[in-house]
Amino acid sequence: MMREKPEDIALAIFRRVRTGADLEAILNAVEGGDLLMQLHLAPSSPFHYTIPNRSALPGIFAKTKSVYMDSLVFEAPYLSPESPQTFDARLISYLEAPKYMPYHSARLVEPLLDCATISLWTNVCTDEPLLHSLMEAYFMHIYSAFPFFHKECFLRGLGSVSRRFCSSLLVNAVLAHACHATPTVAYRNEHWNPQTLGYMFLAEARRLLELETGRPKITTIQAMLVMNITMNDHGVEGAAYQYLTKAVGLAYLMGLFNSASEQEADQDVKVVYEVTAWALFAWQGIMSSMLQQSPLVKQPPQIPHPAEFPFWYGDIQLRYPSSQEPVSAKYHQTFKAYLEFWTIFNDIALFLFRPVQVRSLYLGQAVEFYLRLRSWFDGLPDDLHPGKIVLPFQLRLHIQYWALVTDLFKPFTGWDDPTKSLGQTPSEIYADARRNQELLLRIYYLRHGTETHDSWLSMFLPRLGFLALQEVASSSDNGGSLATLILALTSLDNQGKCYFKAEFTLRTICAQMRSRDLETFKQFATFQDLDVPQAIASRLGLIKSSWPVNMDFTKEERKNIRDVAVEAIGMNLMDDE
Repeated sequence: MMREKPEDIALAIFRRVRTGADLEAILNAVEGGDLLMQLHLAPSSPFHYTIPNRSALPGIFAKTKSVYMDSLVFEAPYLSPESPQTFDARLISYLEAPKYMPYHSARLVEPLLDCATISLWTNVCTDEPLLHSLMEAYFMHIYSAFPFFHKECFLRGLGSVSRRFCSSLLVNAVLAHACHATPTVAYRNEHWNPQTLGYMFLAEARRLLELETGRPKITTIQAMLVMNITMNDHGVEGAAYQYLTKAVGLAYLMGLFNSASEQEADQDVKVVYEVTAWALFAWQGIMSSMLQQSPLVKQPPQIPHPAEFPFWYGDIQLRYPSSQEPVSAKYHQTFKAYLEFWTIFNDIALFLFRPVQVRSLYLGQAVEFYLRLRSWFDGLPDDLHPGKIVLPFQLRLHIQYWALVTDLFKPFTGWDDPTKSLGQTPSEIYADARRNQELLLRIYYLRHGTETHDSWLSMFLPRLGFLALQEVASSSDNGGSLATLILALTSLDNQGKCYFKAEFTLRTICAQMRSRDLETFKQFATFQDLDVPQAIASRLGLIKSSWPVNMDFTKEERKNIRDVAVEAIGMNLMDDE
């Protein structure tokens, strides 16, 4: 067995044997796909997450040849030989900490934030420790997914009370979203509750936006982008999209997408404008696609290369428990990879949602897009290779890739003729993408858990949940599908404590489950009344989501979560209007 494994995995198995670990347990881990050992985490460690219902992978994954399976090394070099179940974080090098500890266990290292007096920028709160914890949560958990402004330039302005790249509007918008990512904020998922801190920050941001007059400002565009994703979490994408369209309009008015040619602008202005232009370009393509509309911006800005312009991308410095030194997340690599990926995504959206009478995706076109995506994937830097990704935003990058490949080939799952340029049938490509996407979500869960706010999960988890729900209903041997369904629901339950859309999605799926399966899930659930139709009906007025529950590129209409909820409880939608 060790001869057949890659060298690093063979050495890891050898080390486990040397520590006195049980041989049968090692073999079961290798052959059965038990990720608990693959992730190096001791069962008694506080940094350990267990898949609900079934700790091992379903059999279909245990037999799957995947770069992600091989990348998870079966070693525990930091287990004490005397007590193999004791995890000793002190023995971990600060450079190795991201491999062995969940992201949320780290603290942000940001001197520019430490010296800022945030209360000078908002009328909502004067509690500096709370405001700093909100800002830290934002840059740890939200900014890494949605880098709508240049972090260093923003923080310099925040600390020096300079309004060049910082404003009260932007600060209040950031703090409003940060409330969803801060567990100490009471009732953070109740966006409609005027007593919550998030509501008050967002109301202040809206007030300040209404007072904006005169020449358009870059911080106004950035604030509207932040408000857009905040309201997406609330499940009101229609209203949120208005902020996005206004941001695009202001960007064109300011010539934002032409900033690369402005040679007279100073370096900071160019960097801030280009980062915002790219962020706006990327996000409008994703949102337009989700709402089945053609992207508002057709051409991408020019990408500076990080080797030549490292300041352009910025970085995130982290300090893990028991570490004295901060470690770089090398965020510039992920940011650049995201921008290149979203450029391809935007081109796909331009093709699919072009203004024609009949929208369709032919196999040849799907293959053409897939070849571009695969070229991008194969060209990822070494630190973003499947064998090395560990941080949430790195895992999300790969999840997005496989999710898009799944969507491209879903219409062709019945095609069993090999495609010459690919060496695989469309059905095989779809099946591989589907498995890798779910495998990555499991890796994400085991490494980091899903209690920490992550807006991207609200895009992936509903798709996984509804797909598993269908598989459970159609298969007699559905143990693996049920495990997948419960994983998705448990994660939605966790995210539902952060933002309302996840809770509503959870209830909608539960309303369609068989009673015995729902009883199984209730062992892991924290929300109550999951099988009570009135609980969904009472919340319908709070959700205005246009977010689709699936992404079928061959269909003109896709059901959104609110439509599915109404069907699930047998309610006439007209009664709720």
